[in-house]
Amino acid sequence: MVEHFFYDILPFFKDERYIKINNKPFLILYHYHEFKPDELKNIISKFNDLAKENGFNGIYFVGQGYNLPNTLVEEYGLHAVSEFSPSGMSFPKYTMKDKYIYPEYKGNMYDIKPTLKTKKWIYSTNYTLYKGVFTAWDNTPRSFTNSNIYI
Repeated sequence: MVEHFFYDILPFFKDERYIKINNKPFLILYHYHEFKPDELKNIISKFNDLAKENGFNGIYFVGQGYNLPNTLVEEYGLHAVSEFSPSGMSFPKYTMKDKYIYPEYKGNMYDIKPTLKTKKWIYSTNYTLYKGVFTAWDNTPRSFTNSNIYI
């Protein structure tokens, strides 16, 4: 299965526009923490072998960051973390929901302004961290009844 996925995305890696670090295609793993560390290290090893067989120096693996700054990058065999908001953040409920939203909407709305004013945005890590930008969020296209909108 790992090989099938690798060869499915190999044409993208070979594209000259694809982001590479030291001839390693940059690949972000979403929900990497759902793997056991040893399982993910095994997948990373297979990917690196396949990448080397195809002219790369390996793959530059980046985990989508959760619960920062406590991510255990080395335990999972990753090179870096990509910050992912709104994970790990808390927001008050949006108080104007009933005034602006379709009455059948069953999801949640949150006001990001108070958090933007008080959250510590710069912090130290013991790993490479790629900062993220969080301007708004609306995942209602995926789920109308269990979605979140951040305003």
